[in-house]
Amino acid sequence: EAVEYYLRNKGASLREIPLKMLVQDFLMHKKHSEVSDRYLKDLKSRLRSFESTFDGPVSNITAEDMAVYFRKLDFAPENHANQIRVVRTLLNYAKKQEYLPESVNLLKGVTLKKIVRANYLIYQPNEFQALLNSATDELLPPLVLLGYCSIRPNEMRRLTWADIRFETRTVIIDATKAKTASRR
Repeated sequence: EAVEYYLRNKGASLREIPLKMLVQDFLMHKKHSEVSDRYLKDLKSRLRSFESTFDGPVSNITAEDMAVYFRKLDFAPENHANQIRVVRTLLNYAKKQEYLPESVNLLKGVTLKKIVRANYLIYQPNEFQALLNSATDELLPPLVLLGYCSIRPNEMRRLTWADIRFETRTVIIDATKAKTASRR
C-alpha cells in the first residue's frame, strides 16, 4: 500500500492541512459561493462526524479508512448516498486546493447501497377532483399547487404568496426555493 501511494504521489508538491481546517476552509468557500442556507447547514451537519473521525492531515486518510468510516456509520441507503456526495465534494475541493493529488480516489473502497424508491399514489382526474371538492379552504391552495403546477412538496413549503402571480396565472419558483437551484 505504501509503494502504491508513493507511485501515485511521487513528484507531487502537496500542501499539508489538518482535516478540521480543510472542513472550515471548505465551508467558508461554500458560504462565499452563496449556496443556500439549507445546503450549507446540510454540509456542516454531515461533515461534523467526518472531521471528528479523522485526526491529522487530510493527506493521511486512506481508502481503507474511508471504507471503515462508512461501514461504522451504517446509514440507511439514501442517507448513505448523501453522506458520500458531501464527502466527495469535500475531497474534490481538497484536490483543487492541492491538499490531495488528483489521482487519488479515497472513496474507491466505499460500497454504495441500493436506494429503493417508494411507489407514490397517483390520483386519477376524477379522484383528484373529488379531493379538491372535499378539501378545506386551508388545504385547497397546497393541493392545487401540488396537483396542477408540478411543484415539489418541499418547494411548495418555501413559497410565499408573492411567488404566485395571479394576473398572469403563473407560479415563480426562485432558485433559492427550488430543489435544482434554478429558477423556473
